[in-house]
Amino acid sequence: MTRRPSILTLLALGLCAALLVAPTASAGSVTSVTSALGGVVEVVPDPTTGTVPDDFGRLEGTPSAPKRDVRLVKERQEAARLQAADGDRTATVPISGYTLSTEVMQRVAVGTRGYESTSVSPRGGWGTRDATGVRMFVWPGQTTQWNHPVGQAQYALHNLNSYRLTKDPVYLETAAKNAQRLVDRRVESAGAWYYPYDFDFAVHGDTSETLQAPWYSAMAQGQALSVFVRLFEVTGDAQWRLAADATFLSLLQAPEGTAPFSSRVDGAGRLWLEEYPRYPVADSEMVLNGHVFAMYGLHDYWQLTGDDAARRLFLGALWTIERSVVSEFRRVNWLSVYSLRHKVNTPSYHPVHVEQFLVLWRMTKDSRWITSASLFRTDYPRPAQTGQLRITPKVRTMYRINSAGAISSTRSVAFSRTTGAPYDRRQRLKGGPIAYRISAGAYAGWWVAEGFGIAWGLGAIDRHGYLPETPVVFRAGSTFTAYRLDSAGNVVGHKTITISATSSSMAPTRYSGIVMGRPSYLFHSGALAGYWLPLQAKIYLP
Repeated sequence: MTRRPSILTLLALGLCAALLVAPTASAGSVTSVTSALGGVVEVVPDPTTGTVPDDFGRLEGTPSAPKRDVRLVKERQEAARLQAADGDRTATVPISGYTLSTEVMQRVAVGTRGYESTSVSPRGGWGTRDATGVRMFVWPGQTTQWNHPVGQAQYALHNLNSYRLTKDPVYLETAAKNAQRLVDRRVESAGAWYYPYDFDFAVHGDTSETLQAPWYSAMAQGQALSVFVRLFEVTGDAQWRLAADATFLSLLQAPEGTAPFSSRVDGAGRLWLEEYPRYPVADSEMVLNGHVFAMYGLHDYWQLTGDDAARRLFLGALWTIERSVVSEFRRVNWLSVYSLRHKVNTPSYHPVHVEQFLVLWRMTKDSRWITSASLFRTDYPRPAQTGQLRITPKVRTMYRINSAGAISSTRSVAFSRTTGAPYDRRQRLKGGPIAYRISAGAYAGWWVAEGFGIAWGLGAIDRHGYLPETPVVFRAGSTFTAYRLDSAGNVVGHKTITISATSSSMAPTRYSGIVMGRPSYLFHSGALAGYWLPLQAKIYLP
């Protein structure tokens, strides 16, 4: 492990935490941001949608005002490890006893990392913010504003992405202000920086396991780590590197007494980066999306520093989900579960899992993550899709569904010819098929089951993109038919190929999607360039 200077050494070097309270006027640094709540809450809708986006609003539980003295608890938490370590601020119990994945971490190009996209955020900001421009949290029906570490980290990441695309300094300033707020509010424990939640929170409304303020989250720690790494990359300012180093330490510490923690190892040797850690540690939540988002932070830190401890933590966290994603989080032909403790199905997080698997592919080049993304897409497609539906006379039944997504009634139909209709949703019906909801005409509101040669949406639906591209292998002696689509999604050509009986063949793909009701790969070079090939038994990913 790379040796890090103690906080006392940093003080002697002039790189103390005060730099983050009142940084110098070098590129990318900002003036100090007050940590007091106060000020006016500003709620700004996104002009592109007319809505108020809330990246961190999908809180899976019930927030409430704290029932204990948060300030006093923080003071005790900061002192706990210090006393246990006999005054050595950098001494701690490192997390250990976990199994590592055998995969090799891959570097990911800037612009294709987690949280990066081609979308530019509104320059004037959006969502609920205080008078300084820092993102805040206000739960429905309340007026009190609360700092929310994940919300502030995500807001900073969005603004950093927009700065990368535009070089507009307003975005960089906004990102730095939100990062500064995280730093101002930190709780230090044996040299590690933790970012507290100052409200109580009952995960999934389970008041028997309410997280009492101040509580901490590996997701917040990991996303803050990504913020600090990327601010340092952009500005070269040592204050952000210091923040990254201290934040990384929080993921390296094992649970100890009553001190803050965000990582733990279960009885099976699995390393969990806990979005909702609690004592006793075995009662922690094991949230999939929070675990993976924390891994993004570890990957960013490893890519910046080459730190072997970061590599080991990432590979330990990777082994955990290699062993649990399909066997424990997946629900065949339905929504995956949010966490392993409460095992609640959440429509908003299932597509998050899918997108995270595609990012893990970039970080590892392990095709299991493309396969996992495809499995989860088949289990429960991304519902927010619209298009044109092709319906053949083979369709015999239409469906109505209830609020739970289950079939509530059916209707027999008979079509004399192939016809079409617009649809405004495509999803898995609970206990039934993937289906399309017709949005206009005589059958508006009814659902039609998807099936190859029976009913399908035109075009390539629910696409996945692969960066880097992935090879597809065709078994020796196989014969395949691929399809070309026009801009409207109609089939305008097909090509049948036969692979040599003596050797397999291979071609690269950058996209998959649902074509004519079947998962298919699009090829961009070779004999199949521009054609979609349905997934079938004799093709596979290496």
